[in-house]
Amino acid sequence: MQFYYSYQPVIDFFLLSLGFAYSQQIALRAGVFSIGTAAFAALGGYLVAILVTRTEMPIWLVIPAGAGIGAFGGYILSIPLARLRGAFVAIATLAFVKVIIALLLYFEDFTGGGSGDQQHPARHEHMVIGADGSAGHLHQLVGRAVHPGADFFGPGAG
Repeated sequence: MQFYYSYQPVIDFFLLSLGFAYSQQIALRAGVFSIGTAAFAALGGYLVAILVTRTEMPIWLVIPAGAGIGAFGGYILSIPLARLRGAFVAIATLAFVKVIIALLLYFEDFTGGGSGDQQHPARHEHMVIGADGSAGHLHQLVGRAVHPGADFFGPGAG
């Protein structure tokens, strides 16, 4: 388990990259080359970070809202893109990414700008709830899913 904790940032980055790769594959399988995935992830990620840090809402209520705002952004973008084909779709989605980045950087007071939201919340005990009702972190929940017999939520965990 020490190996996992020492390489946790690398593993987290790998899993995020894997998720982005699968989301890009879905668009490619539909025959569309879209670069808008980064903008949809940024919309959802910033919404989740702002709501969790400023309102202290439970993260399990906020994550579906982040996915919803990303899906809503995709729906809004799909209306004008429905008439485009080929490379023009890629160019338009790249422009959408640039607009979202510019907005997130411009509204620095609200989003934190390029450094992100620096208001780290106090440790939320409701972020991840184990099967036995005890709280922990996401990597502990994933570890429990992989190794059900291990006690990741025991003394000294998290």
